[in-house]
Amino acid sequence: MQVDVKLDRVTVSGKVHDRISLLELARQLGWTVKTSQDRVYAVLERLFDNNDSETVAILAPNPYQQDSWRVDTSNHLNSDELRRVSSISNRLIGAHLTRVDVAFDFINGFYKPMKHIITRSKATQTAIFETEYRDASHCLQTLYSGRRSSDKMYRLYNKLDEQKRHGVVVSNKIERWERWEIQLRGKKTSDWVESAKEMLSQIKYPLYQDLKPADIAVLHAIDDGLISFKDFSKAKATRLRKLRSLGVGYNDDYSRLAEQKLVESIDQINDEVSQFLDRL
Repeated sequence: MQVDVKLDRVTVSGKVHDRISLLELARQLGWTVKTSQDRVYAVLERLFDNNDSETVAILAPNPYQQDSWRVDTSNHLNSDELRRVSSISNRLIGAHLTRVDVAFDFINGFYKPMKHIITRSKATQTAIFETEYRDASHCLQTLYSGRRSSDKMYRLYNKLDEQKRHGVVVSNKIERWERWEIQLRGKKTSDWVESAKEMLSQIKYPLYQDLKPADIAVLHAIDDGLISFKDFSKAKATRLRKLRSLGVGYNDDYSRLAEQKLVESIDQINDEVSQFLDRL
């Protein structure tokens, strides 16, 4: 199995005294200006050969901060996209980092993709806030843990299927490709290493060993999205959650390999952040 860790997305925020001129510049550079409820924003999209598209950058006002705007963008821009993004970010006054996303890739892994589960034992139920997206066959494609507006959110998804949907040509040597991402905002951006380690410690793969048959059946159904913890009494749900958080019946093979790769890559990612900000 190949395990990689990389900087995936960053957000730069700063002051803008003339938003009309900024949005007009974005329009001239090929961004699409949109209106949603009470805000106007712009997106830069990448068009694929199959006419599918992907948003590679967003220019939007920061709520509750007067004259503050942000550029949310990928670290994987081509030269033309980078030019269009940097032309906008250079107009931000006092630009600073407000979001960092770090991604872990598992290529041709030991296990079937999208079977890992997330156990955030120290979080309240509200903070856990998991959202699933499944395909027509009820196979899990994407799992979110945490709110989009929070300072920390996790994403697990089937990267190979995502690439195929966009019509991207993927090497036939890649048979499985699972990605885990951590999204950090605000003060958490400077603490990205410890936050990434914490995420890895909370992701486990179900093997259901050393469990009672009744618990195996229930946890299997929960992990497959057929039922949820809410279907049980508070006491039973707590006991089942504890089994998962302690790793009883689950292993952390991927997480241990990813943490090793993370430790090896800390300086490289820090350099990437600095270099990317310099390019913007």
